[in-house]
Amino acid sequence: MRLKLAILLMTAAAWPALADIEDDIATGRALAELNCASCHAIGSTGESPFKEAPPFRAIHVNYEQGELEDAFNDGIVVAHPAMPDWDMNAEQAKALAAYIMQFGKAKELQ
Repeated sequence: MRLKLAILLMTAAAWPALADIEDDIATGRALAELNCASCHAIGSTGESPFKEAPPFRAIHVNYEQGELEDAFNDGIVVAHPAMPDWDMNAEQAKALAAYIMQFGKAKELQ
């Protein structure tokens, strides 16, 4: 009985964190639609409108979430000049990184 109660309490404690992650992912998707979709494929399928822009679903393979957040906070540097400057704040960087990283999480669940 105590084990069941302990598991229930640990699960309940994780619910707010899961809600925060889902909020970050939703915010990140909205930011991507507004700022990134003209060049990047931001969904789970499709080609990027700008062929040199990687699809978001492929970016998670090369980075950890913290690395993406840092890159977004510092101003991401890429090899092509078409990437616009976007001075995002820490919350935007966290949300956009969470959205990109969820593509890897979705694969893990399949």
